[in-house]
Amino acid sequence: MKHKIMIVDDEPDVVDAVRTMLEAEGYEVLSAYSGKECLNKLKKEKVDLILLDIRMPVMDGWEVLRKLKEKGITNTIKVSMLTAVTQIGEDIFGLQDVVTDYIRKPFSREALIGSVKKALGEEKTKILGKLIRIRRKDREIDLELTPEARIETAMKYDIKPGFSYLVEEERAELAFDIFKDFVQHDVPGLCITRMHLDKVRETFGLVKTPILWLSKTPGENNLSPTDLGMLRHTILEYLDKSGESIVLLDGLEYLITNNGFPLVLKYLDDINESVMMSKSGLIIPVDPRTLEEKELALLERDRKPIKIVNEV
Repeated sequence: MKHKIMIVDDEPDVVDAVRTMLEAEGYEVLSAYSGKECLNKLKKEKVDLILLDIRMPVMDGWEVLRKLKEKGITNTIKVSMLTAVTQIGEDIFGLQDVVTDYIRKPFSREALIGSVKKALGEEKTKILGKLIRIRRKDREIDLELTPEARIETAMKYDIKPGFSYLVEEERAELAFDIFKDFVQHDVPGLCITRMHLDKVRETFGLVKTPILWLSKTPGENNLSPTDLGMLRHTILEYLDKSGESIVLLDGLEYLITNNGFPLVLKYLDDINESVMMSKSGLIIPVDPRTLEEKELALLERDRKPIKIVNEV
């Protein structure tokens, strides 16, 4: 049976181009040129996926999405946002859980069809065993998407994709346990930590997961704590190439010591948007005793805090 897709965009040229691409793949396509028209058509039509533009007059994409969520429509219909990169973050909070994907404008046919197939479950989203090559200033680094030994029990933690989490604890034990829970259930993971690689593998049993060390000592798998640009580039490249995945960034206090809080916060906010768009997860452990109250509040603003009660 053909999947039915609705395109919602106020630009006729965009609608026509997307329609042509989708119909060539055998999809049935409906169109709406405004948020109001979209909502009215959905009263009569049943679709499998909505491709929703953000920038529209009168009722923008976020308002449409909010109404769809309130009506319970997003419980049965997937929604992917058509967006320019600069539009992400305008009104996203509270709606991440009902966004299936973000398709960046301008997009190629391959990018559009790949996103649609992924949203409709027609394409496998995780490619384990694949080698990711990240280009750095002075060299290249290879990270293999190799899963840890899988455990058959259900996941311990209810951590939703598309979010960054701030794990507030004196020691990063819970953060590592959450991370390990994911990689033991076939989710590709990248660990960036202040701890030495050998100690991480021994302490937390991460045998196959790629680990990068935050250190001023030069090394093949080392990241300098003063080069936030390279840290950001490495995480964004990993998220882009690995698909839905999980990243653990341990050593926030070390980064703040070397760069200052405002600069670290800026880079974390940049990374946060890519986490949302890729439907991945970012786990950041932090010892709240090392931060001022205002700094902790700023970190909690765009990240979901997980707090340890009565930690010994």
